[in-house]
Amino acid sequence: MRERCSLAQRALLEVIEHQRVGPGGLQATRFLLANLFARIERFQGQIDEAFGAQAFLPTAGPTSPANLRRFNRYFEYHRKVSRLLFEAIEVWAFTFTCIMKLDDDWVPIVIFHMHQEAAAKARAGANRAPKRGEDNGNEEEERTSNRALRKGLSEAQAYLLKVINKEQVGPEGLQATQLHLVNLFARIERFKGQTDKAFGGQLFLPNAGGPTNPANVRRFKIYFEYYRKVSRLHLKAIEVWALICSMKLNDDWAPIVALHMHQEAAAKARAEAKRAS
Repeated sequence: MRERCSLAQRALLEVIEHQRVGPGGLQATRFLLANLFARIERFQGQIDEAFGAQAFLPTAGPTSPANLRRFNRYFEYHRKVSRLLFEAIEVWAFTFTCIMKLDDDWVPIVIFHMHQEAAAKARAGANRAPKRGEDNGNEEEERTSNRALRKGLSEAQAYLLKVINKEQVGPEGLQATQLHLVNLFARIERFKGQTDKAFGGQLFLPNAGGPTNPANVRRFKIYFEYYRKVSRLHLKAIEVWALICSMKLNDDWAPIVALHMHQEAAAKARAEAKRAS
């Protein structure tokens, strides 16, 4: 049976056989989530391919029925897939790979992570030459990434695979989904750019009898509605980006910001002292 199972199924069978609980058991589902992210990326690519990555037909005006249908259908496809992406990122965040729940207080975790990063940078600065073991680790990480890319995986999928192989948890594991959001931000910017281009960046037609003319009222409503839809997706994507940076909107960010400002001030002081010497 094991021979016929996928990698994700074999990981689950291992958990069952060894009766693992806690983080070890939860992480067995990481390959299932990685497969979901790959399918989401494939959906996004196929939607773009079907529409030629163009929200508007160049042969019709942006307020024409044909382009209204085209934009709304194209955007709605992407909006639905993006909602699934956000849900997948939330599940990735609070259970399977990072063991961080959305209703937990993440501030102590983030502060601890920031202290660890600062200490690591200090050690790296004190000893520029990396240890041989660290070299081997970096080489193995690069080989894993290269193998994934050779198998036809995207850069975003290869990043997820790297995190899974290293069994990272906490902020490092959470940040593995950033490339998926970067790709979404690029699509959102393309929607906005194509909308501006279709309307010539003008809310009102100068020769249509003024801004209260029915033609301009209709033009404004349609132009603004296009932007409202895209912007709402953009704002949700930013909120999810904050999440994968371990910053939840309902957390108290003051200690994190204070530590960040302190670390930046210390870094500037060290740089100035180095220049003076």
